[in-house]
Amino acid sequence: MGGALHVAHTHSLGCLLFAHWRAGSSRAIAAAFLVAVPDPSGPAFPAQAKAFGALPATGFGERPVLAVASENDPYDPTASAIAWAARQGAWPCRLGPRGHLNEASNIGAWPEGQGLLADFLDEIGE
Repeated sequence: MGGALHVAHTHSLGCLLFAHWRAGSSRAIAAAFLVAVPDPSGPAFPAQAKAFGALPATGFGERPVLAVASENDPYDPTASAIAWAARQGAWPCRLGPRGHLNEASNIGAWPEGQGLLADFLDEIGE
């Protein structure tokens, strides 16, 4: 495989997709930045996405993973999703109350998240 390795950036359901992909792929990545990991057993999780709910427990591998969560995300009301991500090897980053980290929570271009990503990439040398 030629070229530079990539940093995966995922949001919400994409974080669960990343977990499933990581469990079945040997493709190398530089790192991953997961935002607003949802709890598939939580009350707000969409019924149409239940297929993502059987989360792998194989870990995220050796590359660094940062999982960012709001302390009052309705898609992770008991913080079990961020705890699951930490058990898979992610570094958990709990923010204060922000709601679900998306456009509806009025975070705009999310400069806080851009800063977190920049700091993470600096820390891991990417």
